Amino acid sequence: MALRRWRSRSRISVTSGVVLRRGLLGENDRLCVIYTAEHGKLPVRFIGVNRPQGKLKALSEPLTSAEFRLHLRVPHGGQAEGGAALCVGGALLSTFPLLRASLPKLLRGLELCELLDRLTPLAQPNLDKHALIESALHELEQAPSEASAAWLGAAFALRLLESAGFGVGSLPVSAEHQGLWERLHAASLPEVAALPEDPERLSRLESYLQRSVERLIDRPLKTPRVRAEIAASARTL
Repeated sequence: MALRRWRSRSRISVTSGVVLRRGLLGENDRLCVIYTAEHGKLPVRFIGVNRPQGKLKALSEPLTSAEFRLHLRVPHGGQAEGGAALCVGGALLSTFPLLRASLPKLLRGLELCELLDRLTPLAQPNLDKHALIESALHELEQAPSEASAAWLGAAFALRLLESAGFGVGSLPVSAEHQGLWERLHAASLPEVAALPEDPERLSRLESYLQRSVERLIDRPLKTPRVRAEIAASARTL
């Protein structure tokens, strides 16, 4: 019944996207936030996926890249409504299994999704942002070390800030750090992943980026704190 009511005032769109987060909606449904190529960030409802026979559960998991078949809400004016959509099908492109198999990489991937979610308004498509999250997750999955994953995370955050209009690329940087700063902003992601380990500079950069983002969104980021808590616990073992 709910599906019939939704379809009666919607149009169909098939678009690629990445699931940024999910939550429960009632007992059997999920409400996910997906960054799509065609429509930007959308909240998307998955009906019945928490039932044992739910068919679209795999499409509603965070860190999933897929082609989604969506019903977009169309109000009386006839234009697609920014936001609410219903997923009625799709096809998996990647679930990033190597990323999921490593807790440090998994947390980094979730951090990228959280950044994109927090720094992006609804229903404002940007193909560069879509390409950035897709390529960053693919490179993160192949990252050979935690340092490589950290450099990729920093480059993603800097480029996302630029794309969102909050760029820091033009800020003055000392000659000592100029080369690194330019590579993080402009080098290919495989080149970024190949940067040498530098724990001190990485730590300062990550702290700076976290503070900058939290000032912009006026709330704390969750994933970096979880990652820090896990690292602190590991050091005490």
